[in-house]
Amino acid sequence: MKEPNAVRAHLGAALRRARESKGLTVSELARRSGIAKATLSELEAGRANPTLETLWALAVPLEVSLGELVDPPAPSMTVVRATEGTKVRGDAVVGRLIDAFESGGMRCEMFEAEVLQKRQESPAHARGVVEHLVCTSGRLRVGPIDAPVDLGPGDYVRMSPTWPHVYQGLRRGTRMVLLMQFPTR
Repeated sequence: MKEPNAVRAHLGAALRRARESKGLTVSELARRSGIAKATLSELEAGRANPTLETLWALAVPLEVSLGELVDPPAPSMTVVRATEGTKVRGDAVVGRLIDAFESGGMRCEMFEAEVLQKRQESPAHARGVVEHLVCTSGRLRVGPIDAPVDLGPGDYVRMSPTWPHVYQGLRRGTRMVLLMQFPTR
Protein backbone atom coordinates (compact mmCIF):
# COMPACT_ATOMS: atom_id res chain seq x y z
CA MET A 1 0.00 0.00 0.00
CA LYS A 2 1.30 3.45 -0.89
CA GLU A 3 2.15 5.96 1.83
CA PRO A 4 -0.39 8.84 2.19
CA ASN A 5 2.17 11.44 1.06
CA ALA A 6 2.95 9.41 -2.07
CA VAL A 7 -0.76 9.02 -2.83
CA ARG A 8 -1.33 12.78 -2.47
CA ALA A 9 1.67 13.58 -4.70
CA HIS A 10 0.49 11.03 -7.27
CA LEU A 11 -3.04 12.49 -7.21
CA GLY A 12 -1.71 16.04 -7.48
CA ALA A 13 0.38 15.21 -10.55
CA ALA A 14 -2.52 13.33 -12.19
CA LEU A 15 -4.93 16.19 -11.50
CA ARG A 16 -2.53 18.77 -12.94
CA ARG A 17 -1.90 16.64 -16.07
CA ALA A 18 -5.62 16.15 -16.65
CA ARG A 19 -6.35 19.86 -16.15
CA GLU A 20 -3.52 20.99 -18.44
CA SER A 21 -4.45 18.46 -21.12
CA LYS A 22 -7.91 20.07 -21.23
CA GLY A 23 -6.32 23.54 -21.41
CA LEU A 24 -8.00 24.64 -18.18
CA THR A 25 -6.66 27.07 -15.62
CA VAL A 26 -7.07 26.34 -11.91
CA SER A 27 -9.68 29.12 -11.81
CA GLU A 28 -11.69 27.62 -14.68
CA LEU A 29 -11.60 24.11 -13.19
CA ALA A 30 -12.69 25.56 -9.84
CA ARG A 31 -15.65 27.25 -11.53
CA ARG A 32 -16.66 24.12 -13.48
CA SER A 33 -16.28 21.73 -10.55
CA GLY A 34 -17.56 23.93 -7.71
CA ILE A 35 -14.34 23.23 -5.78
CA ALA A 36 -12.54 26.23 -4.25
CA LYS A 37 -9.48 27.43 -6.14
CA ALA A 38 -7.37 27.23 -2.96
CA THR A 39 -8.44 23.60 -2.46
CA LEU A 40 -7.48 22.78 -6.06
CA SER A 41 -4.07 24.40 -5.60
CA GLU A 42 -3.49 22.36 -2.42
CA LEU A 43 -4.59 19.15 -4.19
CA GLU A 44 -2.25 19.76 -7.14
CA ALA A 45 0.59 20.49 -4.73
CA GLY A 46 -0.03 17.15 -3.02
CA ARG A 47 -0.88 18.76 0.32
CA ALA A 48 -4.59 17.91 0.64
CA ASN A 49 -6.71 14.79 1.10
CA PRO A 50 -9.78 15.01 -1.13
CA THR A 51 -13.08 13.38 -0.35
CA LEU A 52 -14.77 11.04 -2.78
CA GLU A 53 -17.24 13.83 -3.57
CA THR A 54 -14.38 16.21 -4.41
CA LEU A 55 -12.79 13.65 -6.71
CA TRP A 56 -16.07 13.07 -8.56
CA ALA A 57 -16.63 16.82 -8.85
CA LEU A 58 -13.21 17.12 -10.52
CA ALA A 59 -13.44 14.00 -12.70
CA VAL A 60 -16.60 15.20 -14.48
CA PRO A 61 -15.30 18.48 -15.97
CA LEU A 62 -11.93 16.87 -16.67
CA GLU A 63 -13.71 14.04 -18.53
CA VAL A 64 -11.67 11.34 -16.79
CA SER A 65 -12.65 8.41 -14.62
CA LEU A 66 -12.15 8.51 -10.88
CA GLY A 67 -9.52 5.79 -11.26
CA GLU A 68 -7.51 7.92 -13.69
CA LEU A 69 -7.14 10.53 -10.94
CA VAL A 70 -6.27 8.25 -8.04
CA ASP A 71 -4.35 5.59 -9.97
CA PRO A 72 -3.58 6.87 -13.46
CA PRO A 73 -2.33 4.40 -16.03
CA ALA A 74 1.44 4.17 -16.09
CA PRO A 75 3.05 5.34 -19.30
CA SER A 76 3.97 2.37 -21.43
CA MET A 77 6.62 2.05 -24.04
CA THR A 78 7.56 -0.86 -26.25
CA VAL A 79 10.95 -0.99 -27.92
CA VAL A 80 11.55 -3.36 -30.83
CA ARG A 81 15.15 -3.36 -32.00
CA ALA A 82 16.08 -3.59 -35.68
CA THR A 83 17.11 -7.22 -35.23
CA GLU A 84 13.83 -8.20 -33.52
CA GLY A 85 10.33 -8.98 -34.77
CA THR A 86 8.83 -11.89 -36.66
CA LYS A 87 10.44 -12.28 -40.07
CA VAL A 88 8.10 -12.49 -43.08
CA ARG A 89 9.00 -13.14 -46.71
CA GLY A 90 7.05 -12.92 -49.97
CA ASP A 91 8.09 -12.93 -53.62
CA ALA A 92 9.29 -9.34 -53.48
CA VAL A 93 8.76 -8.23 -49.87
CA VAL A 94 11.19 -9.21 -47.12
CA GLY A 95 10.41 -7.79 -43.73
CA ARG A 96 9.34 -8.23 -40.19
CA LEU A 97 6.26 -7.81 -38.08
CA ILE A 98 7.23 -5.10 -35.60
CA ASP A 99 4.09 -5.02 -33.48
CA ALA A 100 0.44 -6.06 -33.38
CA PHE A 101 -2.21 -4.40 -31.24
CA GLU A 102 -5.93 -3.64 -31.04
CA SER A 103 -7.29 -0.12 -31.42
CA GLY A 104 -10.79 1.17 -32.14
CA GLY A 105 -12.27 -2.22 -32.99
CA MET A 106 -9.40 -3.01 -35.35
CA ARG A 107 -6.41 -5.32 -35.12
CA CYS A 108 -3.37 -3.39 -36.31
CA GLU A 109 -0.15 -4.95 -37.53
CA MET A 110 2.95 -2.89 -38.24
CA PHE A 111 5.59 -4.13 -40.65
CA GLU A 112 8.94 -2.75 -41.78
CA ALA A 113 10.18 -4.23 -45.04
CA GLU A 114 12.52 -4.13 -47.99
CA VAL A 115 10.75 -4.33 -51.34
CA LEU A 116 12.88 -6.09 -53.94
CA GLN A 117 13.07 -5.20 -57.64
CA LYS A 118 10.56 -7.81 -58.63
CA ARG A 119 6.79 -7.72 -58.79
CA GLN A 120 4.71 -9.25 -56.01
CA GLU A 121 1.01 -9.68 -56.70
CA SER A 122 -1.15 -10.04 -53.61
CA PRO A 123 -4.75 -11.28 -53.59
CA ALA A 124 -7.68 -9.08 -52.61
CA HIS A 125 -8.23 -8.52 -48.90
CA ALA A 126 -11.50 -8.99 -47.07
CA ARG A 127 -13.82 -5.99 -46.88
CA GLY A 128 -12.75 -3.54 -44.15
CA VAL A 129 -9.01 -4.25 -44.31
CA VAL A 130 -7.01 -1.03 -44.69
CA GLU A 131 -3.32 -0.67 -45.55
CA HIS A 132 -1.32 2.45 -44.63
CA LEU A 133 2.05 2.47 -46.37
CA VAL A 134 4.97 4.91 -46.25
CA CYS A 135 7.91 4.56 -48.62
CA THR A 136 10.98 5.26 -46.48
CA SER A 137 13.69 4.88 -49.16
CA GLY A 138 14.06 4.09 -52.86
CA ARG A 139 11.09 4.01 -55.24
CA LEU A 140 8.05 1.82 -54.75
CA ARG A 141 5.21 0.80 -57.05
CA VAL A 142 2.01 -0.19 -55.20
CA GLY A 143 -1.73 -0.39 -55.79
CA PRO A 144 -4.21 -2.15 -58.06
CA ILE A 145 -2.52 -4.49 -60.52
CA ASP A 146 -3.82 -2.49 -63.50
CA ALA A 147 -3.27 1.01 -62.01
CA PRO A 148 -0.45 1.12 -59.44
CA VAL A 149 1.16 4.37 -58.28
CA ASP A 150 4.86 5.10 -57.81
CA LEU A 151 6.03 6.41 -54.44
CA GLY A 152 9.27 8.01 -53.32
CA PRO A 153 10.75 8.54 -49.87
CA GLY A 154 8.18 10.05 -47.51
CA ASP A 155 5.22 9.35 -49.83
CA TYR A 156 2.18 7.73 -48.21
CA VAL A 157 -0.72 5.71 -49.57
CA ARG A 158 -3.85 4.40 -47.85
CA MET A 159 -5.83 1.74 -49.61
CA SER A 160 -8.55 -0.82 -48.92
CA PRO A 161 -7.51 -3.38 -51.52
CA THR A 162 -10.59 -5.50 -52.08
CA TRP A 163 -8.88 -6.11 -55.41
CA PRO A 164 -5.62 -7.87 -56.31
CA HIS A 165 -2.71 -5.48 -55.76
CA VAL A 166 1.00 -5.20 -56.42
CA TYR A 167 4.19 -4.26 -54.58
CA GLN A 168 7.40 -3.67 -56.50
CA GLY A 169 10.67 -1.98 -55.64
CA LEU A 170 11.83 0.19 -58.54
CA ARG A 171 15.33 0.67 -57.10
CA ARG A 172 17.68 -1.31 -54.91
CA GLY A 173 17.25 -0.47 -51.23
CA THR A 174 13.54 0.33 -51.48
CA ARG A 175 12.01 0.17 -48.01
CA MET A 176 8.55 0.75 -46.55
CA VAL A 177 6.62 0.80 -43.31
CA LEU A 178 3.19 -0.81 -43.58
CA LEU A 179 0.37 -0.62 -41.04
CA MET A 180 -2.46 -3.03 -41.75
CA GLN A 181 -5.84 -2.72 -40.03
CA PHE A 182 -8.22 -5.68 -39.79
CA PRO A 183 -11.77 -5.40 -38.39
CA THR A 184 -12.09 -7.51 -35.23
CA ARG A 185 -15.85 -8.14 -35.61
